Amino acid sequence: MLGTRWSCPSPNCQASLHITRRESQVWIWGRISDNREHRHQALQVCVAAKGAAAALHVGSECTKGRGLVVSGGITHALHADDGLVVLLDSSSALATRIHETVLRDRAFGQFETAGWDGSLEHGAELLDSLARGPAPTTDSRVRDVMRWLDALETTGRWFEATLAGALGRTQLSRSRFLHLFSEEVGSPWRTYLVWRRAQVAMSAASTGTSLTEAAHFAGYADLAHFSRQFVALFGVPPGQLVKASHFVQAF
Repeated sequence: MLGTRWSCPSPNCQASLHITRRESQVWIWGRISDNREHRHQALQVCVAAKGAAAALHVGSECTKGRGLVVSGGITHALHADDGLVVLLDSSSALATRIHETVLRDRAFGQFETAGWDGSLEHGAELLDSLARGPAPTTDSRVRDVMRWLDALETTGRWFEATLAGALGRTQLSRSRFLHLFSEEVGSPWRTYLVWRRAQVAMSAASTGTSLTEAAHFAGYADLAHFSRQFVALFGVPPGQLVKASHFVQAF
């Protein structure tokens, strides 16, 4: 399921909003409107298309511009008539470098986008340009846990994604593993699983599985639990994306 995409061709579906997964990244492009306040552990990069601007709302502050970055764990809402949003999981070296080079000690900020032509194809180049400096190292045990989580998703065994399973792979004590994971990933284990599980459920739904079945596949107690958590993370109900959507191959 990694690398799947949902495409919403209907004008009633978030005005041609498209979403794709690239491993630990979520890419969203098109018009983002009526976005509710939400919070997730991922670092978020937003680039408005040429001639457009994005508006970021954090509390009582509103920041407008073409290039915006929001740190993980910050409650915010985003509006953009046209553009690209990339959610970078904190476990990635790319997210860490962007945080260090663009945000530093700030919760959110802006960056220069003059060199970006507005195309999706050049989005990866833009991210790389933001991530100047050497990549940080990641503990091999944490990398192994991440590969294990990927394998559980692709083989339909996400129900095995538990703390006990991770501890068995690393041979670390509970306290040591939780400390190491949070230090390396930039997010607590529980917070990361909440973020990842929502992606697992949505990927399942994108293949034609009903939302209820997708919720159970990802380990939610029921559809209501999945919907509440998805809205809290992404600001949009999952049914709104699935409705009038069709699955296509990732670009």
